[in-house]
Amino acid sequence: MQVNATEFAGKLTDSLPKRLSKSDYWERSDNQRTGAIVLLSVGGATMIVGGIGYYFVALEGFASLFSTETKYSEKKLQAYGTAFIVGGVIALTSIPLFILSQKNKKLAKNYYAVSFKMEKNNSFPITGIGNKKFPAVKIGLRF
Repeated sequence: MQVNATEFAGKLTDSLPKRLSKSDYWERSDNQRTGAIVLLSVGGATMIVGGIGYYFVALEGFASLFSTETKYSEKKLQAYGTAFIVGGVIALTSIPLFILSQKNKKLAKNYYAVSFKMEKNNSFPITGIGNKKFPAVKIGLRF
């Protein structure tokens, strides 16, 4: 089997990840933040429903101890407890998305960084020991 060097190099460059633009990082950040907010909202709502339902079913079970009527349902109690736990897990899964969203937002902001900074000159002046400051332009590019 023969493989041309240009064909092999072409396959290698096709498999490398492409560099994202500034707008791509902003779009990723927005999409991840939206997904995180949705997960947090759905998980929080599920936890609230599960917690309130669990409370009232457990209250019925406590009341059934003192009466002859039994409205208490173990299955309902387990269902509401499960809903509470699943809601908590769903809400916790939003944390990595919030973190990734902030990282992509930071990458988008620092894509091209141009800033002014006062640099220190560490030479000793003749009249005394100290640092002189002078203005400088800082340019940062991501590769």
